Amino acid sequence: GEDQCAVVCFMSVYIENGKIVRTAETTALIGSEDSSNRRCCAWCKATLLDYAVFLGVVLATIAMGVTLYYTLNKGPLILLVLFYWIVSLCIHEFGHAVVAYWGGDTTVVQKGYLTLNPIRYTNPIHSFVIPVLFLLLGGIGLPGGAVFIDHSRLRSKWWETAVSLAGPLGTFFCALIPASIFWFVPDRSAAHHFFWAGIAILVFIQTSAVMLNLFPLPPFDGFGALSPWLPLSWRNFIYEPFHYQLISMASMLLVFCLFAYSSTIRYVLYLFASSLGVPMDLVVDGFYAFRLF
Repeated sequence: GEDQCAVVCFMSVYIENGKIVRTAETTALIGSEDSSNRRCCAWCKATLLDYAVFLGVVLATIAMGVTLYYTLNKGPLILLVLFYWIVSLCIHEFGHAVVAYWGGDTTVVQKGYLTLNPIRYTNPIHSFVIPVLFLLLGGIGLPGGAVFIDHSRLRSKWWETAVSLAGPLGTFFCALIPASIFWFVPDRSAAHHFFWAGIAILVFIQTSAVMLNLFPLPPFDGFGALSPWLPLSWRNFIYEPFHYQLISMASMLLVFCLFAYSSTIRYVLYLFASSLGVPMDLVVDGFYAFRLF
C-alpha cells in the first residue's frame, strides 16, 4: 500500500595502462511519481535542526553588524568577523558538496553536507584552530571545515576539478554580499566608522580566502582542481599520507608567510578587495582594528 522508491546503480570503470585506477557509480531513482516527489529530493533529507543552526549563525552575524553600527567602539568587530567566517565556511563547503552530488557522489546526502549546518563540516584542527590562528595573527581568511568527497563516484576528471573550484566560488559569493552594501549605501557617515571598517574587512578576508584557496599546492583547492590531471604516479606519491601531511604543512607555512608578511601580496589583496568597490582606506582601517582588538 505505501509507495516505494528504488535505487539503480550503474558502475563505470576507468582503466589506465591495463589497470583499473578508479570507478564511478551513478545512481538513478525509480518509483512512483508521488514517492519521488516526497522522498527523492536530497535537500529534503536535512532536518529542521540542521537549517536552524545555520540560520542561528546568520542571525548572530546580523546582530553583531547592527551592534557595531550603533556603537562607537570596535568591540563587536571580532565577533562579526568570526560569525561571518562560519557562514562563509558553510557556503564554501556546501559548494563542494552540491557539485559533488551533481557529479555523482550521492554519499554527501547521508553525510549531511547539503544542510549548511557548520557542525557537519567540522574538524577540530582544520575547522577551528588553524583558521582562527590565521585570522587573529595575519587577518587571513582560511576556510576551515572538511567535506570528504568520494572521488571514485565522480563521473569524470572534469567533475573532480569542478568540485574543487566550487568552494572558492562560494567564498567569492560571500565576498560579494558585504561588498554590495557599499554599492547600495554610498553615504558612509564618519559616526559609524567602525561599522564600515568592519564590512570592509569582511570583504578583504573573503577575497584573500579566494586567492589563498587557489594556491596550487596541497591542501588547497587549487591543487584539488589540478590533481586529477597529474600523472597517476605523481598523485600516488603526493597523496601518500606522510607525504601529503608534510607537503601540506610546508605549503601552509609558506602561504601564511607570503600572505601575512609580503607587502606585494598584501597590496594585491587590497586591490582585489577595492576592485569590488570597497574603499582601500577602510580595508586598511578594518584590518588594523581587527588585529589590534
